[in-house]
Amino acid sequence: MVHALSNVSLTVAQGEVLGLVGESASGKSTLVCLISGIYAPSDGGIRLHGRPVATRHRHQDHDPRADDPPGPVRQP
Repeated sequence: MVHALSNVSLTVAQGEVLGLVGESASGKSTLVCLISGIYAPSDGGIRLHGRPVATRHRHQDHDPRADDPPGPVRQP
């Protein structure tokens, strides 16, 4: 098991806008997948308005980018 995130705490006030930036492979997409309920946390939990976020029943090792339609194919 790969631990992509550790000891993350995030509070966003109502009406506040948040931008998530970081280096490649720093866990941005994993954090968004956890917050949106696509992934279930292996430890701890995700809460929205004080209530746990329900997770969709998908495999933890599923890559959400695999769901994206393929982009244009370029020939040399």
